Amino acid sequence: MDKKERLMAVLNGTMPDRPPVGLWFHFTDAESRGEACVQAHVRTYKQSNVDFVKIMSDGLLYPVRQRIDCAADWAKLAPLPRDDAFFADTVERCARIHEELGEECCLFYNFFSPFTMIRAAESFTEHALAGRTKDETVMAHLRENEAAVLHALEVVAADLAHLAELVIHRGGCLGIYQSVQGAEKGRMSEEEHRRWIAPSDLMVLKAANLHSQYNILHMCSWAGFANHLEYWKEKLGDRRGGTAAGKGKELVSRQRAAGRAGQPPGFPAGIRHKGAAAAGGAGAGEGNGPHAVYPGGGLYSPLGF
Repeated sequence: MDKKERLMAVLNGTMPDRPPVGLWFHFTDAESRGEACVQAHVRTYKQSNVDFVKIMSDGLLYPVRQRIDCAADWAKLAPLPRDDAFFADTVERCARIHEELGEECCLFYNFFSPFTMIRAAESFTEHALAGRTKDETVMAHLRENEAAVLHALEVVAADLAHLAELVIHRGGCLGIYQSVQGAEKGRMSEEEHRRWIAPSDLMVLKAANLHSQYNILHMCSWAGFANHLEYWKEKLGDRRGGTAAGKGKELVSRQRAAGRAGQPPGFPAGIRHKGAAAAGGAGAGEGNGPHAVYPGGGLYSPLGF
């Protein structure tokens, strides 16, 4: 099998000759922008010889342009104009990498969740932060003015839904690689997650699924925090023509049973070690993440659960 055949076999529920393997890490400084970023992706692909490519959004994070001085300011966030450079530059990055690598392997574009994007905003004032981190400030704003923050999440989600259409149809990506956060233990209850986080996450995922049935969900354990995996069972169930909600719940249970250091059922022994070695050999920076796709269980990311 070639790389595309191997990945598509798994995504279509059939057995490949071996599990497709990929890796990712964050490009920084000059390599996070323009043609230098394109060539950094190409170089990493060629050095690691992975089966598919996750195109990183480094240097192209969603731009929250509303000044945030207090919780109520989130209600003022407006959608980005459809001719905004954020959309054009993202599509250009994808299209250029597709020109370089699209004949050899499948491409996915990295999406961060709306909740992650508002926590990364550069428009907080010192008054809003009041000595807190951005993450702490957003959580405080959610509890202070839920409606305002939910408005902002919906606006960001609608813009990202539009971006999903663009990267798939104009950028040459097979689908999106959606990273979700917010289920860290101790952050919020399951009911709060269902009310605050799930709606905007699902808006993006459903939009992506309208344009491709091949989208990857990355349940992110950022900074090593343990997650309530059961919070995400609705997202695992939202696959057009794929996993039903009950099956999604089953997959969550299987991943919980596998544990952070364990292998998922049916996953070949030793692949995690080899993936980590490949990541190191490619000169990966902080946040590298070897992963593989395997039949019956979707994406396995040793750093993602």
